[in-house]
Amino acid sequence: MPQTIRVGYLKYLTELFFVFILVCYALQFHLGAEYNATLALAWTGSNMECFKGQFAAVGISNADSKKKESELLQQRKYNVFKYFATGRANCKYCLVTLNLKRRQDLVTMAILNRFWPELDRVIYDIPLAASELFPCIFILQRRDAVRPKDKPMARLQAVSGLSSQFAVFSEYREIVDHILSPEVAFVFV
Repeated sequence: MPQTIRVGYLKYLTELFFVFILVCYALQFHLGAEYNATLALAWTGSNMECFKGQFAAVGISNADSKKKESELLQQRKYNVFKYFATGRANCKYCLVTLNLKRRQDLVTMAILNRFWPELDRVIYDIPLAASELFPCIFILQRRDAVRPKDKPMARLQAVSGLSSQFAVFSEYREIVDHILSPEVAFVFV
């Protein structure tokens, strides 16, 4: 290769490096956002039957009952998806928020996750109609989060039968048996 061409490449080495970083960032953005959307759709598909059996209306509007799963999710950001269901007695609505890793961000995935790992989270927000419900106290938390100074009130009793990772406190054993049915308790075992 002639000397003049070699010198020409070296003159633009910095620009070539930054163009390479920009292409990598664009590729990571596309693939990460697509992967998050695929995860959200898979979650919707696997939970659709449960929501349709428990709620009268699922999704943002229920004008067409044969909606595809992609139309039932609302994408707020590239890593945040919302799912809505309503139409159940004593329950105002159910809002599910999927907070997924920021897979579309190269800096977050390559550098920050090494020091502060980010997890995919599912948050259920279910406000109940308080006027029709019997008031009770029910606490479910990780056993290592229970500190001696934070022990629940004296009238609460510790309930066993769940995994050793979780502590359950309640006023009445019947409430725990009703809330943590065998199907639900299986998740915590």
